[in-house]
Amino acid sequence: MGIGFIQVISTELLSNRRLVRCSSSAAAEIFSSKKLPVVYSDKFLQHSAGRPHPERPARVAAIKQRLSEDKEISQGISFLEPSADEDMTLKFISEVHYEDYIDQVKRLSGYGDVRSLDGDTYVNGATYDTAVTAARAWMDAVEYAYKTGRPAFALTRPPGHHATMATGMGFCIFCNAAIASAYAIKELGLSKISILDWDVHHGNGTEAWAKSNPQVRMTSSHQYPFYPFTGAETDVGMHNNIKNVALSAESNWSTLGPRYRLPRVREQLAWMLT
Repeated sequence: MGIGFIQVISTELLSNRRLVRCSSSAAAEIFSSKKLPVVYSDKFLQHSAGRPHPERPARVAAIKQRLSEDKEISQGISFLEPSADEDMTLKFISEVHYEDYIDQVKRLSGYGDVRSLDGDTYVNGATYDTAVTAARAWMDAVEYAYKTGRPAFALTRPPGHHATMATGMGFCIFCNAAIASAYAIKELGLSKISILDWDVHHGNGTEAWAKSNPQVRMTSSHQYPFYPFTGAETDVGMHNNIKNVALSAESNWSTLGPRYRLPRVREQLAWMLT
């Protein structure tokens, strides 16, 4: 799923908070209230296979509907459109993906019909613009979290955590978590990023980017062995910065819970705050 729940925990919030760029009254409201910003656009519904497919617009539409119709929830959130800064967004997409691959997605999308990147992953006439907007939404959510010190939520598609530097796969086009992390480091000036990937599938694309970056720690919990057949617990990254929690198909919270107990949380917090 192409969603991200983002929290910035950093001493830099106290010493290096920059001036906020508010692009709308809704954005301004976020910085003066305690509402949870949900970065979303109806544009995310335009990426479609035009036939029955597991990765379909209804995935985010159902979440949007629930958030909007539940009175208690809706009072505590504010929907925000992604900001319009394509040049900046493409700059950080290029930090994570090869230019040839970005051009391939743009070219396939330009044909207007449905094309395939692989057996699972499709591109239609709206995909390139939608995927760029999704990456921007994640960047915005990171910035909201950084500037306010409170969580932010990116409700987006197409998803991203399987997309590698050179190709999309597993329904994913651009690796949003990696793009937003690169933005946080190079544009917002954060020195440490912690990523938690919670999915039945291992986030191989995110790990491929994170494993060589000493400023990033990534934890992924996923079924193993299972698609994309990566994410073994022996894979720890170049800087011992990858933690894979590999689970059997029958796992439940009684299995998973002890592996996320407080010592590991404290270790992550201690690393973030040193």
